[in-house]
Amino acid sequence: MIKMNKYQESLDCIKNTVIDEQADGYYQPRTVEDYCFTDVGRLQELIDNPPLKFEDLKEGMWVWDDKTKSYIYIYKPLDWKPAKGIRYASHIITNSAEGYYMDFEKNRFYRREVK
Repeated sequence: MIKMNKYQESLDCIKNTVIDEQADGYYQPRTVEDYCFTDVGRLQELIDNPPLKFEDLKEGMWVWDDKTKSYIYIYKPLDWKPAKGIRYASHIITNSAEGYYMDFEKNRFYRREVK
């Protein structure tokens, strides 16, 4: 038996919730997943928590930095060919002089904490 985390259990419950028992006239139940497949996919991505690609990083985003084991605020992703970097801080900042710079590293940044 595969043990699921609490987020996966919650998503599975939402996906399987019947919202329209007579949707097609044949009394075949329709679930949240049938109607909201795209949204359910987004929720699944949060549960799976894959590492973020550079293209996923956006201004004003909070991300988990697995190297420092803390959340950081992305002030601005910087694409300076050939290097890619991030202007960031440990709190919300309003100009780049208040923040720090680091090179982007693969498999370092996540949407939520990695345990």
